[in-house]
Amino acid sequence: MSESFLTDLRALIDVDASSGTRARYSSDAGLTRIPPLAVTFPRTPEQAIAAFDLARAHGVPLTARGGGTSCASNAIGPGLVLDFSRHMNRVISIDPEARTATVEPGCVGSTLQAAAAKHGLRFGPDPSSQNRATIAGMVANNACGPHATAWGRTSDNIVSLDCVDGQGRRFTATTGHDAALSDVPGLASLIDSNLAPIRTELGRFKRQVSGYSLEHLTPEGGRNLAAMLTGTEGTLVLILSVTVRLVPLPDAPVLAALGYRSMIEAADDVPALLAHSPLAVEGMDRRLVDVVRAHKGPGAVPALPEGEGWLLVEVGAPGEDVTASLERARALCADSAAIDTVVYPPGAQASALWRIRADGAGLGGRTPPDGAGGGDQQAWPGFEDAAVPPENLGAYLRDFTALMEEFDIDGLLYGHFGDGCVHVRLAMPLDTPEGVAHSRAFLQSAARICAAHGGSVSGEHGDGRARGELLRFMYSPEMLDLFARVKHVFDPDNLLNPGVLAAPMDEAEAASRARARNADGAGNAGIAGIPGHSGGALELQPGVDLLDANLRRVAARPMPADGGFAFTHDGGDFTAAVHRCTGVGKCRAGVSGTFMCPSYLATREEKDVTRGRARILQEAANSQLIKAIDSPEVLEALDLCLACKACSADCPAGVDMARYRSEALFRTYRGRMRPLSHYTLGWLPRLTRVTARVPGLATVANAVMSVGPLRSLAFRIIGLDPRRGMPALQSGTFTAWARRRSLLADSVPASASSDPVSDAREREGAQASSISDSPILSGPRDPSGRPYALVWADSFSQTLDDAGARAVVDVLEANGFAPIVAPDACCGLTWITTGQLTGAKKHLASLLGVLAPFAASGIPIVGVEPSCTAVLRDDLLDLLPEDPRSALVSDATRTLAEVLSAVPTSERRLPSLEGVEIVAQPHCHHYSVMGWDADQALLESLGARVTRLEGCCGLAGNFGMEAGHYDLSVAVASHSLLPSLSAQPDAVYLADGFSCRTQAAQLADRGGVHLATLLAGRSA
Repeated sequence: MSESFLTDLRALIDVDASSGTRARYSSDAGLTRIPPLAVTFPRTPEQAIAAFDLARAHGVPLTARGGGTSCASNAIGPGLVLDFSRHMNRVISIDPEARTATVEPGCVGSTLQAAAAKHGLRFGPDPSSQNRATIAGMVANNACGPHATAWGRTSDNIVSLDCVDGQGRRFTATTGHDAALSDVPGLASLIDSNLAPIRTELGRFKRQVSGYSLEHLTPEGGRNLAAMLTGTEGTLVLILSVTVRLVPLPDAPVLAALGYRSMIEAADDVPALLAHSPLAVEGMDRRLVDVVRAHKGPGAVPALPEGEGWLLVEVGAPGEDVTASLERARALCADSAAIDTVVYPPGAQASALWRIRADGAGLGGRTPPDGAGGGDQQAWPGFEDAAVPPENLGAYLRDFTALMEEFDIDGLLYGHFGDGCVHVRLAMPLDTPEGVAHSRAFLQSAARICAAHGGSVSGEHGDGRARGELLRFMYSPEMLDLFARVKHVFDPDNLLNPGVLAAPMDEAEAASRARARNADGAGNAGIAGIPGHSGGALELQPGVDLLDANLRRVAARPMPADGGFAFTHDGGDFTAAVHRCTGVGKCRAGVSGTFMCPSYLATREEKDVTRGRARILQEAANSQLIKAIDSPEVLEALDLCLACKACSADCPAGVDMARYRSEALFRTYRGRMRPLSHYTLGWLPRLTRVTARVPGLATVANAVMSVGPLRSLAFRIIGLDPRRGMPALQSGTFTAWARRRSLLADSVPASASSDPVSDAREREGAQASSISDSPILSGPRDPSGRPYALVWADSFSQTLDDAGARAVVDVLEANGFAPIVAPDACCGLTWITTGQLTGAKKHLASLLGVLAPFAASGIPIVGVEPSCTAVLRDDLLDLLPEDPRSALVSDATRTLAEVLSAVPTSERRLPSLEGVEIVAQPHCHHYSVMGWDADQALLESLGARVTRLEGCCGLAGNFGMEAGHYDLSVAVASHSLLPSLSAQPDAVYLADGFSCRTQAAQLADRGGVHLATLLAGRSA
């Protein structure tokens, strides 16, 4: 049946039933894994309807999907998945006068916000995932976000839905239908015959979104079918377009941070703060902030008030100026029970705090280290969205945190405290059957506690497969059967998202079940937290997936470290590393100021995003759709990964796809022949050392490669793209130049220790008393009193372009250092990027022999090429973790900007850059590992006007040179690099990375300079 269905389907719509795509769409941001039969990408409502009609005719279930960011596993399904995000993603229209907007179902929330902002308006709900979650997905889950405190849930902001139900009936659901609800025959009578339980069990507080919100269909609810369908998680209708209400933007919102002794004390204070009519009241645990500081550096977090937990409270209103908003914020602080407060006017600090809060789902994906060897555990969704009435929040958190302690399950608390909604990722042991059983017991107890406080197991993420089973702790059996009867009215054949929330139940079956309950004496046993009820009926609802069915993590087998990376932060297990990705999807967002994920920004396909690649690696770990790590689907998924490492910095869960790619290539080709480009580019440092050292050879090679047909033929033979030019080879090496200037240091200066490890241990604990005593400046000095700095030139700076390395020497000398040059030693970068990790480790071990004595003596190691500097700062530690010299060298390695920043401003000897326009392309590895803030601050302190590019240049080392990668390489360059160079033709193009300079030269005929070259006055 499936083959005939797929054949017919391909005649109607774009279809992908490949193993790779099925693997990528088998999970969302939840815990469950259910591979679909196929995935389609509708371009029009008519295509979506045609696909649905065909699915109904063949009895194939259908699941609608947007950004795939559901934490509840309700954007996956066993049949046909319709991905609306690829094509049906537009804002159709905005009516500023009526304050409404109509969008396609795959329109991302931030796309609508940007369009509405042009009219001084916004869509009220703003979940933290709004920069990748779609509006229809927000409708499906009844999403809220921080500002639901002021502007309500999605259901409060819906005007109408163009939709099709499970019987193929297309209608427009609005906020007010006729009494008979004639668009959906049988629905009104079903509601009217069950008004008593609807009125007592549903709509008890704002964030009660679990189950079906049938209270909107009562006579007093105004027969609001649009609001009722919001939050039904794709189980009743397929949404074709959405019309929403917009609200005016506040003029000058002000953020107040209130510090408390604990998150529980913060929760206790919420009701008093709500009296001030805030726009948002967000809770944030200190440990969540500590994770940000550890991940991004202390400067990533603005100064916060004292406390172990905070409430971030925003105040403001349309027409209210900043003075009035500041006054309101201070009054709110004065009325609070906080132990300390800080008020932030609109600006960078407030924005930074909102970014931290928005990244909570990913940042909470690992528990922080506890300092005693514990913590640093994978944390999961599952009960990340419970809500209680705000007045019950403190009491609920006391009981919930006690339960966490009882079960020894850790997690970081945060969330929408103003609405009583608590988000927490839990370190549940989901990797073993025993751990799953333990987690099930915890979740059932958590649901009981939530219900006892009058709460809802979901406050905005939906119930899905994660919590559908838990509704039995919230609602009476009669209410659960009523949900099933509503499902029968809309979708009697159970084709829309089966297994989620309810399975269709006709009147006869419901009556039979009621008689059976009465006969057993269970009757209306009742549910704690619901007025008039005290117990809790525990029968499983038929047709609803169990919360521990089809779990992804427990199905994966371990892949222990085996000669490549050690994965020390993941328990030495490659499987644990790739499961850092829980699917929150920030890699799909294209967040301003970040670099992740360049391939996805170019193609907009799930296969080319970090999450999509992680899903393939996870599937390889369970050996179901993808049989092994060396399967073709793995190589296909990793082929267009630029290994830029941006995810290692920008993914809040700490995914490092560049590392996983290298490890996968290592395991795949170990003992096998590799692609030819792995040898030509992976062993490039060997080749260029020959051409640089043999007199005249570089000149001959450059002449040959300047002949187009010869270069094209050679490139085709060795696996490179013939459209690429050949970077010029250099005659002579940097170390030869240094030797001629008596700068080459074959050993550590006499004033330093000869025992690297013991000497370093003696130096530990010495605290810098001033900037002049910083570690960079406190090492050995030459006879004239200048601190030594060791310039380490990588293979690119040694043999292809040593101008930057020479300039580093000059700049250091001009600024009071005694520069010395390290002997030639390769870090193995090109071996790492091609997965030749055995060779890479040999190079690194040799490099440690050269650099460790200098590092141990306290001499800073100044890198020239950012990607190679990043190897020493990052990859070295996981490739040779047991070598004590690794940490020595990593800690001693610095960028030029970091070294110069340690020099007191009054003592720097740097040129004025007043009036100089700079277009700066931070190398991806520079951005991801070292950070580029020191470079920008240095340039701006010299008067430069810096345009800092966002994203990869597209060449990415060997990536853009390889056959099959040229078009994507150009597309990535077209995202930021090429438009910026075109817009500023007279600006200095600053790029420390050799590949970044090469890309601009080849695609824009634009020369680039290294930071050192610019500062040494060598820019052209």
